[in-house]
Amino acid sequence: MENFFVIVSAFFYLSIMTASFIFLNRQDDQNSRRFRVVVLLYVFTILGIILDTLYRLDYGGLINLPSYAFAGVITATYVCLPVVWGLWYLYISHTSYLKEIPRAYNIVVAATLLLNLALSLISLIPGTNIYFTIVDGVYARGKLFFVQTIIFLLFLALTICFYTRFFKTFGKSERFTFLLIITTLILALVGHLLNNFIPFMVMNNVFNYMILAMNVQYIHASTDFLTGLANRRSLSNHLHSRMTGTGKTSSFSIIMFDLDNFKMINDTLGHDAGDDALRQFARFLRHHCDNVDFVAHFGGDEFIIVLDSMSPAELKKRVAVIREQFSEYEGNKVGNFKLVFSAGYFIHNKDLKISTGELIRIIDERMFRDKRKRSNGKTN
Repeated sequence: MENFFVIVSAFFYLSIMTASFIFLNRQDDQNSRRFRVVVLLYVFTILGIILDTLYRLDYGGLINLPSYAFAGVITATYVCLPVVWGLWYLYISHTSYLKEIPRAYNIVVAATLLLNLALSLISLIPGTNIYFTIVDGVYARGKLFFVQTIIFLLFLALTICFYTRFFKTFGKSERFTFLLIITTLILALVGHLLNNFIPFMVMNNVFNYMILAMNVQYIHASTDFLTGLANRRSLSNHLHSRMTGTGKTSSFSIIMFDLDNFKMINDTLGHDAGDDALRQFARFLRHHCDNVDFVAHFGGDEFIIVLDSMSPAELKKRVAVIREQFSEYEGNKVGNFKLVFSAGYFIHNKDLKISTGELIRIIDERMFRDKRKRSNGKTN
């Protein structure tokens, strides 16, 4: 009965992983570093499931692995598990909308995985008693088993550090999803330390991969793929919710931005440079617009932010502050072009009876009015 449960569990895990991978394979950008991490997560998690199943079936007596094969299964398991934790860190880091990921983080991951590989292989030598010992076909944890626990804790600390330090570079759904992943990693490690036979690590990796697929599905429905900001559909839903709400929620300020020289960048440097300009401006909005309720990529080179309600003078000053901050932003250049923007803004309150389409038309007209003034050498 126990072996039957092991086989059914393995089939269940493999099915979930394969279904999730097929979905991610169709949804994610297959040229991105993030997708390569998705593939590696799938490969190493599947490998972990197979290794764990072989160990448990041997333990249950259904199969009898040769001594060299049994030692290989144990060693590969010790090599595989930390790799998956390192890959979770890499996925989270590559999901951030940073222009460059700090190299020091990646160096720590690579060096730690190499150390773990060396210690796992050395543990095969009889008498070393580092990670594990195998005597007469019986596996037991070694005296230095805690070293791998330290490695898990290091990867966990690295992931938490990156998550908190670059929190604003993630979308709202990503923030929640990654917090859930980090929490389950902690629970899996606790379970792994308390009970060696229950495959907490394997179950956690499968669960997190499924959560990853569900999050990607949500992101594709509500998020602009290029910038990571909310897309036009999400903006429309948000504005409709705010405008039809009651009390304070229906009063808010809204600003539309348009990059003035975007077409020139596209025509001169190509569309890749234009995409980079959009990502740079999106990073700026995500990092520098404090107390912003909602940030969206409306389309093309147009962006919209929704803020708390304020007076016309306060809103005009806020636009001026954002313009000044962007002029000093280190990412406001693409090639030889310095990015600048025009802005249109409006204050909505509960007494106005306009639709979301009319609201967009108002700020769009005001933004183009500002663009014409700026092209004539006037300021807003």
